[in-house]
Amino acid sequence: MIYKLEKKLYDMKVLILGATGGIGRELAKEFSKDWEVCGTGRNLKVLEELKSKNFLKDYLVADVSKKEDREKIVKFSANKDWVIYSFGL
Repeated sequence: MIYKLEKKLYDMKVLILGATGGIGRELAKEFSKDWEVCGTGRNLKVLEELKSKNFLKDYLVADVSKKEDREKIVKFSANKDWVIYSFGL
């Protein structure tokens, strides 16, 4: 049986947790070439910079070590095709 993909790979929406540094930041830059990228991180300045350079469509300032922020992240991740965990604890 052959399944037809509903979305093409270039139509994907991805959320990167930890988009403000290291691997997460570089993934945001790379994926933004073909995908709609949203990111989270603790550093508002870096998130704003990434958005101003069109690497992020949207962002959420959040700290995964805080329960209330994790709840916000769950809501923010709605209707994303991929969620990438790229943060250090």
